[in-house]
Order: sequence, then structure tokens, then C-alpha cells
Amino acid sequence: MAKVTMIALETINGGELREFEADHAERILRMPRSGWRLPSNSEYEYKDGFIIRRDTKKK
Repeated sequence: MAKVTMIALETINGGELREFEADHAERILRMPRSGWRLPSNSEYEYKDGFIIRRDTKKK
């Protein structure tokens, strides 16, 4: 069975956290007024319509 990546999103108003599968989280963030965002301390970022892992390598 394939590994499922879960990504936490938080509500813009109350800061409630909830985990979604990666593809579903992308669909939620694509909706203009979904009310969800990636938390500021997330290891992921939303860029050009996709959720990608942040570059954590030191330069």
C-alpha cells in the first residue's frame, strides 16, 4: 500500500488545525475563499497552485 502524505492546514479565523491528504489540501488552497492556509511553521509551502516541501538545506 502506498504511503499517504498528510498536510496540516489551519483556519484563517480561528487557527483550528486539521490534516488532509496532500492532493485534497491543494484543492482546498486553490479555492479563492476556502478559509484555510498552511501554518507559518509548516514544512510545506503553497507555490504556483501546488504544495511543495520547503527547502531546508543550508546554503
